[in-house]
Amino acid sequence: MDAGGSLYIEGANVGTGSNDLLYPYLGLSNHSSSIEGYTLIESVNGAQGTPMEGLSLNYMYGSNADYGIDELDVIDGVPFLMSQDEAVRTIYFDSDAYRAVTSSTFFGSMVDGNTTKADVMGIYLDFLNGNPVPNISALQTELDFGLQFAGYPESEWINLINTGIEILEITEITIEGEVYSYEGPSIIELEPMEMVNLEIIQYASITGLYEGVLTIASNDPDTPDFEIPLSGACVQPPIICVEPENIEVSLTAGETFDEIITIGNTGGYDLGFSAVLEEGSRDVNWLEMDHHFNLLAPGVEDDIILTFNTEFLDEDQYNAEIVIYHDDPGQDEIIIPVTLYISYVSAENNLIGSQVTLSQNYPNPFNPSTTISFTTDEVSSSTILSVYNVKGELVKTLINDVLTAGTHSVIWNGKDDTEKYQSSGMYFYRLQNADKSIIRKMILMK
Repeated sequence: MDAGGSLYIEGANVGTGSNDLLYPYLGLSNHSSSIEGYTLIESVNGAQGTPMEGLSLNYMYGSNADYGIDELDVIDGVPFLMSQDEAVRTIYFDSDAYRAVTSSTFFGSMVDGNTTKADVMGIYLDFLNGNPVPNISALQTELDFGLQFAGYPESEWINLINTGIEILEITEITIEGEVYSYEGPSIIELEPMEMVNLEIIQYASITGLYEGVLTIASNDPDTPDFEIPLSGACVQPPIICVEPENIEVSLTAGETFDEIITIGNTGGYDLGFSAVLEEGSRDVNWLEMDHHFNLLAPGVEDDIILTFNTEFLDEDQYNAEIVIYHDDPGQDEIIIPVTLYISYVSAENNLIGSQVTLSQNYPNPFNPSTTISFTTDEVSSSTILSVYNVKGELVKTLINDVLTAGTHSVIWNGKDDTEKYQSSGMYFYRLQNADKSIIRKMILMK
């Protein structure tokens, strides 16, 4: 055999017993197994990725034909036919000097199925005689790009494979369809069972549905022009807007406070996002988010509520980052720095009244007005008390003056600086006195 030629051999125990001297010539491993009393072969089917793929023959189930048939273990050969339980029953082997087909099933016991025995024998002979029978195949029967955002290219891959037994020569690759392109080589050679991946691009700037055809010309005698349909849609992309860009909060130890991040979609398609709280050098047990992800239709906003809890925190500066991952193709992930400043008021300072405090408004919720009380430091200094909406926009400046130390109060009537009544919702009021800043929330309900 080393001098050339070809061999077809079959036998129920061809892969076991005293036949181990044949293994190097047949591409078998010495781990093939004999299954005595095996009477379960119902069909033999072509192995995936070979010229036999998709072919099926029936077998004489329950007869002596499937008694004790070996399951073959491949080392250098390639599976050709499998029984219905995925056990290898036939292999082919090309040593360069000769070719061999080895089968533990009996060809005479096969019965025509979705193909004929003549077709199977023809494939055997093509291989054994060295006939040029490359076979082009692809893992995809069509390429669907799904949704592509206008102005942003979308790539998909075609996985071509030569399931034949000779070299496949691809001579030309062309594409029909104005939005589709291929930028790789058009001349490719594939050895038997070799695979190549082709990147196909859809790039449209106008919304709509698109179709095309990828054509691959080769020396496959059965399919000289291999065609794969292309399809996809183009839509306007989502556009993410996030407010605020950074967050700074000053609180005294033991306080809690809510801040809001507003995420909006000003684009033309649904926006998916997820918010992740990134920890710094120490645990962020002082900050929580009420939810982390959502899907926003165009024109819709979503508020993520951040809750600051300063209980058990020491006087210090605390840092964290909130990272917004999203599918707006025009922006990278968005990072919002968060800084918390903690000030501590000792019991001694409480006794002499040297502190700045901001009480919860009363009533709360309120309609139409509410009272806000606060105390200022014993040293006279500039004091600012302001009201903001959930977007962080200034609504009303209630106080901007130098006040003496002590307790003060002011009434907010629900109007802005232009005396326009505000709508129902959550608002924040902020007290700034000397180097201290305290923020609380209140609800206007009509």
